[in-house]
Amino acid sequence: MGKSEPSNTMNSPHFDLIQKAQTFVSDGNFAQAEPLYRMALVELERTVPPTHPHLLVCLSSLANVLAEKQEWEEAEVFYKRALEGHELAYGKSDAKTLGVLRSFGITMEEKGDLLEAEVLFRHVLQGREQSLGKSHPHTLASVKELAQLLTKIGQRSEAEALHWSALKLHKASNTVETADSLVNMSEIAMKLLQDGDFTTSVAMYRKVLAGREGLFGPEHDETLRTLNNLACAIQESGNMSEAERLFSKALEIRERTLGPRHEDTILSRSNLIDLLMKFKEFATAEPLLRKAVAVFMEIRGPANRDTLIALFNHGMCLGALGRPDEALSIVQRVEREVDRAFQPDDPFVQKVKTIAAKLRGASS
Repeated sequence: MGKSEPSNTMNSPHFDLIQKAQTFVSDGNFAQAEPLYRMALVELERTVPPTHPHLLVCLSSLANVLAEKQEWEEAEVFYKRALEGHELAYGKSDAKTLGVLRSFGITMEEKGDLLEAEVLFRHVLQGREQSLGKSHPHTLASVKELAQLLTKIGQRSEAEALHWSALKLHKASNTVETADSLVNMSEIAMKLLQDGDFTTSVAMYRKVLAGREGLFGPEHDETLRTLNNLACAIQESGNMSEAERLFSKALEIRERTLGPRHEDTILSRSNLIDLLMKFKEFATAEPLLRKAVAVFMEIRGPANRDTLIALFNHGMCLGALGRPDEALSIVQRVEREVDRAFQPDDPFVQKVKTIAAKLRGASS
């Protein structure tokens, strides 16, 4: 007896259903994709073995759709079924199996079950280390995902150790810094900054800045973001003059390349203003505050919180420069706006009223 020829599943009804469902998923229409996957699944369970590729795709795709709809419990059921089938068909360390396992982990993290997500991410990392090696980009991506999750859980020491491990592997496999290795270095620098290790954070950010200037150029978004973060770390270390120079450099480039109203430019201007006000460099801060007020007035309106904060800070700056009448006029203007727009117990409202009362008392 000759071997039977397998059916042409590409022309089967379930294949058309899956294709249509995938189109809906691409458009973000998960509600319409779900019933199509369910219909395809019924047909597949009736006609093909449990390890058939189309059945496995359908199970994992349905799990993903349910996760997008935040139907966590049912999504978990289908992820487990998909994993069981993938492990039987391909093995535990196969890329397709690990892909399902990773999606399951992401879903558990989004659900808020961080401990279960940790278990799943560790399995993904272990599988990729075994099948791809420790230096493979996908393995290093898993290291990064696990480290980020551990940070969220509160296991900062292990998270930092994982970041350092990934960075060393990057350095061992590349003679020059890559974009990925610089991302890892930047994340380590940020954690060091958050932990109060300013000296090491500054040193790390300097390396990231040099690498990104070499890879992308001095005016690239990533380079300027690093320049800003380096300035923040230097400010925290107490080196006001260098921090001011770097914030000013970032602001000059962003104003020239992005324009004065771009959100990145606004951030650079705000960082420089905050530094100058903190160190009582009021004469330098005053024209920047005038610019900030003008930009916020134009793009956000006179009653916007950012506008009023900038206006209030301008008034405070003028007062510090010995111009009390102008300061009082501006602060009273802010006071009238916050009385209309904000709740009385808002801390900003209370601060405005306190300063306004002091300025009125000083002028009488």
